[in-house]
Amino acid sequence: MKKPELSIERRDHPEQYYGCWLSCHGYESRSVAHLDMLEFNAQRRVSLGFNFPAASEDNEASKRVALARRRLGEAGYETPVVDDVAFEAIVRSELSKLTELSGQSVAADISSMSRSRIAALVISFFEHSRHKSPRYLDLFYFPASFDSHKHDFEPLESFGPCHAYLSGWPADPDLPLAAVMGLGTEPRRADGVVEMLEPDILALYLPQGDQAEYTVELQKENRRVLSVGGEPSYYSLRDPESLYLSLLATGERLAERSRLIFVPLGPKLFSALCVTAALSIGPEVGVWKASSGRGVGLVDAQALGDPIIVRITSSVLG
Repeated sequence: MKKPELSIERRDHPEQYYGCWLSCHGYESRSVAHLDMLEFNAQRRVSLGFNFPAASEDNEASKRVALARRRLGEAGYETPVVDDVAFEAIVRSELSKLTELSGQSVAADISSMSRSRIAALVISFFEHSRHKSPRYLDLFYFPASFDSHKHDFEPLESFGPCHAYLSGWPADPDLPLAAVMGLGTEPRRADGVVEMLEPDILALYLPQGDQAEYTVELQKENRRVLSVGGEPSYYSLRDPESLYLSLLATGERLAERSRLIFVPLGPKLFSALCVTAALSIGPEVGVWKASSGRGVGLVDAQALGDPIIVRITSSVLG
């Protein structure tokens, strides 16, 4: 993959027309918030489901999945249920259909995507943008309300690369290990990551939410890792340009003298920007995800306020 030159820009409104709209739907109510809160036209509309939980099961989460799929279908969306491998194949297929005539723009709501799917989306976009359309990707993120997004303790079940391309392949495997880690409200999730990685260098990023309760909860659930990680970098999701530049500067500095891994706990938009920064720096940088697997609580995250819209523009060097 040729190295892309990347830029990040916050947008106030969606485009009136997109060549393609992509999203994922599931048990979170915010997975269909765009149906009620956004106005746009798109030649292609695809919302990809997950194979867990099944919409046919008799529980509240499955009923929410079935309702989301029905609403999307009525609005003209294709709603295939796929695994992560098929998700990436469909994304690549949809991107390959875009031409100058049909529209070179693509939009994606990442609010209910997994971190693996976010990574596959961004990587697929950059690979296609090397030689053809699209040249920019608009990401939409609906922050969840504090009350609807509270998690119980979920043991860390798996920890590894978000995508094979983001495993991290440093030139010198003997360099010290550095972790740039975002923090979220998942109880003690960051503690488990630090215990597993045992990084020599730890840089923490702490989000500032739209609700005061969110900030208090973050401090509470991450008090142990904050006590060992030093002063964190505070960021606002409403200022994604500054966040991206900070991640890029921190990542470039650490990649020169360490084996660097981004660990994007917390908001999904932070994860997308970590992937973008890692792609910009080079394949020696990894982006890894920490997951509870099928043990994750099926929390009904509900959208709070307007979405954050981030445009990623790609031009290719070399």
